[in-house]
Amino acid sequence: MPDVDQLLTSFYQLVDEARQEVIATIKLKMQFHKDPERAEQIKGW
Repeated sequence: MPDVDQLLTSFYQLVDEARQEVIATIKLKMQFHKDPERAEQIKGW
């Protein structure tokens, strides 16, 4: 996950409305595109 720092920095700079749009998009993508193997790898984080 090399881009996580850049993503968090970009997310921080967004206005609240844009942040909510990003969160909604991620939730939608997770419903249909979640990788079961990666989900298993992060259990317990």
